[in-house]
Amino acid sequence: MKKYLIRSSIFVGLSLLFFLPAFVLLIVTKEAFVNVDKYIKSDEPYLIGYGMNEENYKYLKWQSIIKRPKNEVMALGSSRVLQFRKEMFTSPFYNAGFTIQKMKDFLPFIKEIPKEKRPKILIIGLDQWMFNPNTNKVPSHYISKPHWESKFIYFPTMNNISKAWRYITEERNMLFLRHKGPLKRVGINASVYNTGFRNDGSKYYGYQIYHLLNEDYEVYDFQFEETIKKIKAGDQNFEYSTELDFDAYNQLYTFLTFCKENKIHVIGILPPFAEKVNKEMCDYNYAYISKIFPRIQPMFDQLGFESYDFTSMAKHQSNDLEMLDGYHGGEKQYLRLLLIMLKEKSILNQHCNIPQLENDLENAVNDLKVYLN
Repeated sequence: MKKYLIRSSIFVGLSLLFFLPAFVLLIVTKEAFVNVDKYIKSDEPYLIGYGMNEENYKYLKWQSIIKRPKNEVMALGSSRVLQFRKEMFTSPFYNAGFTIQKMKDFLPFIKEIPKEKRPKILIIGLDQWMFNPNTNKVPSHYISKPHWESKFIYFPTMNNISKAWRYITEERNMLFLRHKGPLKRVGINASVYNTGFRNDGSKYYGYQIYHLLNEDYEVYDFQFEETIKKIKAGDQNFEYSTELDFDAYNQLYTFLTFCKENKIHVIGILPPFAEKVNKEMCDYNYAYISKIFPRIQPMFDQLGFESYDFTSMAKHQSNDLEMLDGYHGGEKQYLRLLLIMLKEKSILNQHCNIPQLENDLENAVNDLKVYLN
């Protein structure tokens, strides 16, 4: 009996030693044991950024759309539309980016939004690789509506516990520098790395911005080295192709037709690459990219919609200093491209104030940020 008690005590002690520090980290940073519903329903400013449970973002986005008041303007796409912000619009706006991976994902998403919550204007990010047949052969992990509504990781998994220990052992100095202030912060990325989603669905890349402005060569994709590696390897959305994927083209047409029938005005954009990345791709087999816009523009025109090609922003007074990485433009660059659309008589003129936006651009905080928060 005595031996059993000793062994039990040792087991309990070791278990506490393993679980307790990890649980403390997860609780203090709100990476786990916190439901975001109360933040969604509140108007208090928040920054939600998970270090382990990124699938929770889809729940966050979906619930924000169906439980908050209707938005007149909405952005929809991958992470490459996340720099559109509510400050850029005079009408209610929400950024539903980070929900779409491939062309086939657009239609089910917009269909499942209740009619009374659908936007009047929908800005869609058409990532160039959505038209790449070789990229589209790679399986995606698209999450359907039932998972948006119910799949939320509240309790930590064993994988979360292991990752928490990695933070404790490898990032312990950062953990002591947690960000504070008026924002309600949820998740390790938000509280430690100042990175996450705002109330309007846009994303703030605080850690990346800080290190880029300080020219820290250890920051992700410094001078676009990681993106160029993908180009040279021909993988991770940079698969080589000279031809377009016509299945994607047909999926886009079906989606646009649905929007037309449901009185949703669609504005399609091809998002920017860094100019250094554009030049690098010229040396490889990416001929399909130059074929995209000439192919889709007539489709948009036929339906009375708008389309814009921002693959290269060099001709629009932008440069690579306004890029977060090789294929994500920063806030300032996205304000530039919004102004371009407005000056080309976009319907967005009904929902934006050009003089105010021009003033915002002129007084931008830095090359990557326009607004303070």
